[in-house]
Amino acid sequence: MKHMDEAARAQAAGESEAAETPAGLDLERLQRELDEDPTLQAILEEVRRGAAAQLLEGQLAAIGRLDPRVRCAEDLVKLPCFAAFDELVRGGLDMVNAYKLANFDELTDRRSRAAAQAAVNDARGLSHLAGVPGGDAAGGGLSDEELRVWQGMGFTPEKARAYHSRFTKA
Repeated sequence: MKHMDEAARAQAAGESEAAETPAGLDLERLQRELDEDPTLQAILEEVRRGAAAQLLEGQLAAIGRLDPRVRCAEDLVKLPCFAAFDELVRGGLDMVNAYKLANFDELTDRRSRAAAQAAVNDARGLSHLAGVPGGDAAGGGLSDEELRVWQGMGFTPEKARAYHSRFTKA
């Protein structure tokens, strides 16, 4: 408690620890010496390289989640869109957004194919709900409710019946 009172009085009197710096210490000269110190510069460069490596690793991992073919930087170079990707990165865009932009059409096509396949898989998953033999044959083996489910996935009734007959064992 006594030390706290002394510190408060010293601060109130305008005495700070900065005022206690030794006389004759040239801060600018000290900064120059630190800037020119090869050991310190090597340490700083190593820290910068480590941060850059972590950033590169993170961006490659994000690209790998978009495209499983990309696991390392060499995989990027082998891609047919590398020239466009490289130009975008050199223009200042980060690697993930440059990859998305350079591969926009392919990524969009892949996503739509996956959605269509998911719809087919969902429709196959509903086959256990199909009517029993001897039911309404005029509907191609699909009830109105089933046709609405197929239509909700973007299938016309004709296409739904075709898929239904193709993937259902009668």
